[in-house]
Amino acid sequence: MNCNCAYCRNDLPFDLPAEIVKATKTGNLILFADAGISTESELVFNETLYEDVAGELG
Repeated sequence: MNCNCAYCRNDLPFDLPAEIVKATKTGNLILFADAGISTESELVFNETLYEDVAGELG
């Protein structure tokens, strides 16, 4: 199925490094996700920040 919705088009193949799995299991993983983490996802806003700025600039 070739769905291009906001969810499916971001379902990309990904290999999780063994070091991250190990750090998660041992409680030694810290993630820093800043406020801008969702600015490029149409799941949050109708258009991305890039699209918004590009549209205003023409």
